[in-house]
Amino acid sequence: MSIFQKHKVRKIAGSLSLVGIGALFGVMGLPHSGLKTHSPLEADSLALAQAPTSPSSPRAPQVNTSPRPRPATPARPATPGSRVSPAATRDIDTKFAIKAAQSDQTEIQTSQLALQKSTNPNVRQYAERMIRDHTTSSQRLMPIAMQKGITLPKDVGPLNRPLLDELSQLSGSEFDRAYIVGQVRGHAGTQAEYQTYQRAGRDANLKAFAKQFLPIVSDHLEMAQNMAAKGF
Repeated sequence: MSIFQKHKVRKIAGSLSLVGIGALFGVMGLPHSGLKTHSPLEADSLALAQAPTSPSSPRAPQVNTSPRPRPATPARPATPGSRVSPAATRDIDTKFAIKAAQSDQTEIQTSQLALQKSTNPNVRQYAERMIRDHTTSSQRLMPIAMQKGITLPKDVGPLNRPLLDELSQLSGSEFDRAYIVGQVRGHAGTQAEYQTYQRAGRDANLKAFAKQFLPIVSDHLEMAQNMAAKGF
């Protein structure tokens, strides 16, 4: 190279910027101390790291973690709230009819003893009315019970038997006292039975019977209480 050419090259090189020199060396494929280079292996690794994920790459199967719906429990049939079965209705009616019949028999049979044993006119008068009213009650109750298929008892029943047995062993004033006390207790219980059946009874005929004779039973109770308070 001539002196003129060397001078020209120096002049061009001096006028170029540092960036221009770097670009020039890059174009020429020459290494430059200011630029970081990568080996082919490093370049491949970097390319793989920066490459976007392919949409066609397989994905891990997704597991459904939501709880499985449970099968519906079949609904239970509704239970009637306050309905009374026909058997229970018959039981209520039968119990009332039997107790009413036993009450009638108790008043009749104990009052028959009073007419045999007592000499007190008030006690005898009371006993006569008991026989009359409770005989009427029995006669009114019997056809209703027969229509319902209820067999009425002809005895006083186990609850009233002790009173009848006691009166059979007594006489005089002791008999009168025990008889009147028994009438108070017996009619108080009978009154409660009639009142209960009027509220809870199911049979129309038996309820009409209870409504008809409840005032009579209450009257008997009041009479016995007054006699007990006055000493007959």
